[in-house]
Amino acid sequence: MIHTPISSARSVSRRWLAIGSAAFLAAAALPAASQTAAWPSKPVRIVVGFAPGGGTDVMARTLAQSLTEALGQPVIVDNKPGASGNLGASDVVKAAPDGYTFLIAPTSVETVNPSLFKSSLLPSRDLTPVMGIGRMQMYVVARPTLEAKDVKQLIALAKAQPGKMNFASSGPGTPPHLAGELFNQSTGTSITHIPYRGSAPALQDVMASQADFVFDPGIAFPHIKAGKVKLLAVASDRKSPFFPDAPTYADLGNLREPHQMRFSLIL
Repeated sequence: MIHTPISSARSVSRRWLAIGSAAFLAAAALPAASQTAAWPSKPVRIVVGFAPGGGTDVMARTLAQSLTEALGQPVIVDNKPGASGNLGASDVVKAAPDGYTFLIAPTSVETVNPSLFKSSLLPSRDLTPVMGIGRMQMYVVARPTLEAKDVKQLIALAKAQPGKMNFASSGPGTPPHLAGELFNQSTGTSITHIPYRGSAPALQDVMASQADFVFDPGIAFPHIKAGKVKLLAVASDRKSPFFPDAPTYADLGNLREPHQMRFSLIL
């Protein structure tokens, strides 16, 4: 399993990705395909239930590139954003069970969505987990015009104007949304959640000062370095190797660490 922020996903060993992932894919796909020809004999599709440019999408494209090289067939990423990943999952359920359509999703699609959405989709029944492919820390990233310079000031601002501040996320029930609700619970704040169709559009609105802050899975790194957004903290008890001077939740004392974003490959 990869443990890396999105911005460094492309630096992960392609050899590990290609050999390990191709082996798991083949083991998962062959029984479903029931083919006499060697698998794969045509392009493989990986569905992402979120908008392009977000954490799940970049993880999928990194894996797809490695698998294309390893399998000798194109591995295509197909974005189907909506309903916090449910639309993408439904697309995979409806696809032919021939071992050529996979889903990459945060584990919230399997664990949270069945309780959050009224849907006929039941991942434990309709989908088969193949392997875990990654996990990463989240970062508290704020709009450049926000008055707060750190999380303590953010909390003070939120308490001074209850219900007026907001945070963006990749959708209801996703790890960034749950991180925000845990933040509210831990700090006694009532910051409003604004859902988007992925981490990338959520971050875009934070950059444009249309939203106050976001729990970012690592796609904001170049924008932090360029000063287009402000990094307030690492939403973890562990230091970030990319921003070693950034305070962690452990440094701040009373904040509960959210679960790291974890991604699964699903058939």
